[in-house]
Amino acid sequence: MTDRQWLSVIIPVYNGEKYLEGCLKSVLKQSFRDFEVIVVDDGSTDGSLAIARNFAEKDGRVRVFHKENEGSLQTRIFGMEHAQGEYILQCDADDYYVKGAFAVLYEKAQDNEYDLIQFGYKKRYNHLIISGNASDDSMTADTQTFAAMHYPALFCNGYASSPLSMWMWRKLYRRTLLCGLPPSNTVPRVIWGEDTILNLYMLQHCGRALFIDTPLYVYRVFAGNTNKFLPTRIRDMNYRKAVQRQFLKQWGGSEDQPIWGGCVSQLSSWLFWYVKQSIRYQDEQSAKKLLEEAFTLSSYEMARDYFRRHPSQRQEDRLIAAFDISQYMKEARRAALKKPHFSDRIKTVCKQIAYRI
Repeated sequence: MTDRQWLSVIIPVYNGEKYLEGCLKSVLKQSFRDFEVIVVDDGSTDGSLAIARNFAEKDGRVRVFHKENEGSLQTRIFGMEHAQGEYILQCDADDYYVKGAFAVLYEKAQDNEYDLIQFGYKKRYNHLIISGNASDDSMTADTQTFAAMHYPALFCNGYASSPLSMWMWRKLYRRTLLCGLPPSNTVPRVIWGEDTILNLYMLQHCGRALFIDTPLYVYRVFAGNTNKFLPTRIRDMNYRKAVQRQFLKQWGGSEDQPIWGGCVSQLSSWLFWYVKQSIRYQDEQSAKKLLEEAFTLSSYEMARDYFRRHPSQRQEDRLIAAFDISQYMKEARRAALKKPHFSDRIKTVCKQIAYRI
């Protein structure tokens, strides 16, 4: 073993006592041993900190940090600032790794000293586990190919045909990619959507990349709840889009390019879906408050101005261009009350069954 561990596994946790023990066990039982574990407790009010400290007492590879609740963006960066490994993994506290995952990543990374390895995963619905990947294919990208064909996927989902995912837990990062991160004490409080933000910073100078579909990680899928319909998500999306625009400009994007329009259209689509779902699962007054919050923030104002300069026939784009709360709520209410397509109802029933198995 070298003085510096080969791998740092960062586990941000906030009130994750239900699954944290299983997560840590999946890490510590890996056959590959040259790693450290960094648990960053983001001000949990449950037993998460005690669980983490108990593991640290029994295994010297585990380091535990406890801080005030400052959101997942700050917490992930904080963990990376304290990482000592040559490579970095980010693991959510309610997920876990499959047996032998680290050994596979070590072998792949040694082949060509990749800056990035994106791997496959499985989805877990309660006790039902299914593959999250359709094949066992793999592909590589050099610096130029990654910058031209893969990095832009972080601006606009579905751009070109890149397999690059926004999720951090699917990626092994080389330590050198951390140099572009902002200090943890300078970022705003963000609790949702931080993966895209961090990937924009970390992958802007990515060299060789490897994409493999081998499932090495198990991602828990939970049933939806109304807690997600909060003004914080409106603000988090506002910041996420601001960072996307910042890096899109650096990449060479301009307002006249399709990728810019795609980035803005995804914001208008998300907002309409979010307000519609809030009406469906909460109430109209709560949904209206979310929309009023959005219309005070810079990214949504940017979208308004963009679609006034570049008129669109899409309903979501026209509504944000109008910036009329009454008109917007009328159309969102109509969409919320509309019966879903039969195929969508079947998908919903299947998910409900999966959650109960």
